[in-house]
Amino acid sequence: MCRLPSVARLESAANGEENTVGPEVGATFSKNGNAATVESVKAASEIYAPIAGTVAEANVRAIDDPTLIGQAPEGEGWLARLHPSDTSEIDSLMDADGYRALLDSLGAEQ
Repeated sequence: MCRLPSVARLESAANGEENTVGPEVGATFSKNGNAATVESVKAASEIYAPIAGTVAEANVRAIDDPTLIGQAPEGEGWLARLHPSDTSEIDSLMDADGYRALLDSLGAEQ
């Protein structure tokens, strides 16, 4: 998986508000909508919601320490658990092997 080096700041774009730090329980996201922005010393990157849904749980630890997002994105660096608006959208998501294959095909650094 891609890792984000030196994540310094996390900003949520839930419910159209871009001044909230981290996703909040109850916030809603549309599929492919901007869910958050992560900032490092060198750049800012958007994080898009993979499905439409409502935040059921937010990882306060990663919000308080955004370096976890880059260091352990598949472990302690998760951001939010979503309650899907449409469970059929889950079927279109890639598994880890499919995502690695996509990254390889794009020549992305992993």
